[in-house]
Amino acid sequence: MKLTFSLTLVALSTLMVSAQAWQWGLRGGAINSMNPQRSQDFNNINHITTDQAGNIYTLGPVGSVGLQVDGHPLVAYSAYSPGSTTDILVSSFKPDGSFRWAKVIGGSSDDIGQSISTDNMGNVYVSGMVLNTPYNPPYNQLHFDTDTIIPHYTTTDSLQKIMFMIQYDTAGTFQWLHMPEPDTVSFANRAANNSIPWRHCTDGNGDTWWMANLRRGQFSWAVNNIITQDGEYILKYNPQGQVTGYIKLDIEFDREIIMAPGRFIWRMTL
Repeated sequence: MKLTFSLTLVALSTLMVSAQAWQWGLRGGAINSMNPQRSQDFNNINHITTDQAGNIYTLGPVGSVGLQVDGHPLVAYSAYSPGSTTDILVSSFKPDGSFRWAKVIGGSSDDIGQSISTDNMGNVYVSGMVLNTPYNPPYNQLHFDTDTIIPHYTTTDSLQKIMFMIQYDTAGTFQWLHMPEPDTVSFANRAANNSIPWRHCTDGNGDTWWMANLRRGQFSWAVNNIITQDGEYILKYNPQGQVTGYIKLDIEFDREIIMAPGRFIWRMTL
């Protein structure tokens, strides 16, 4: 029964696609071989959205060697080695497919973009998680493209946050970056005590709701910023990057952490 349903779905999809006129297609990404032990590592587009003018915004993981979008070369920051890691690529195109701009986010470890959204006020929001590295040449520093560069950590706890929310305008101009975790997350305990972001969504007025697994501590927003209980939360951001409230969800996950050189793998089971 499952096989029949799958074949029927493919047939219907083919009929639907054949009824549409081809408009345009673009290519991009890196050329280096990704880690063969991690089949999820490849150049990809995981998320796509549009704005009121019909401009297109994409989000996905990429490698580092020869990185380009539609023939436009880009600077990447991930490691190129047998254990290659991934950066985050944000790209924008006009409705006719013309390239507008791109941003590369990441450092020498794995970095994951999880959501991209727009509002009706000319803003683009990107969230995900990044993993900083200690000073060890030739490791690259953690880059939010060239807009913000975070140094390698030594013993500075505030350099080891992983959650991020960043806002650009629709032309790709950097507006703000917020990494809300407590400054007390250290290398010794971050595998167990980093908070983990999930997905976000944004309404037309620029209010953004961000779901995350938060750990106890004093977070970096201004008011009511002490989380006393681990769990799943939804943070509410205004367009200026300020957290205006949050709620704790009445659900629980089993949290599994797998540590490997240069990366953490997080698994949640409801």
